[in-house]
Amino acid sequence: MYRARRKKEAKSGERKRKKFSEVFGKVEVWSWELRSLVTLGFFTSFVGSSIGFFIPIETYENGGNLTEVILMGVVLTIPYLFGWMLGWLFDKKGSSMFAQALLIFGMLALSLAFFDGYLWRLFVLLAIGIVTELLLVGSDELVSFCTKPDHFGRTSGFVRSITSIGAMAGPIIGGIMIDEYGLSYAMLANG
Repeated sequence: MYRARRKKEAKSGERKRKKFSEVFGKVEVWSWELRSLVTLGFFTSFVGSSIGFFIPIETYENGGNLTEVILMGVVLTIPYLFGWMLGWLFDKKGSSMFAQALLIFGMLALSLAFFDGYLWRLFVLLAIGIVTELLLVGSDELVSFCTKPDHFGRTSGFVRSITSIGAMAGPIIGGIMIDEYGLSYAMLANG
């Protein structure tokens, strides 16, 4: 009984390794557009989640009340309600929106190192939410353009997985940077 279970587990593990290598093996033949898209998705979600996580906490620690902190969370999520509008904008402007959105994203993240007013932080959270949603919607369009129809689901899922890893790593590494060097330095590094 024990040996049969171990044999079944070994087969299951082999299947998982095979699937994993199949996905990553396909990454080697990806175009530079898809590789760039995965990299940009990782870093924008890394920085965006770090900012969205720590700015409300910093506001609360510096004397902000709970209403202000909750308002920051609401403002950060509002752009996700208007993904269809941002998709329309991306359809109209094309992939050149990526460069513009990334430039704005970097400048906003960098500005948090120098400006710490509540209204400025609120504006930055709204703008970063808009830029993040625009990049997310645009990345879906670019994935559908750069892949074969029978690989769209797998490729899109892989891009989203890497983006999610960035979103999870952002607050962890951002927290270490804030503990060691302070919020201004962490925001400067994120920018």
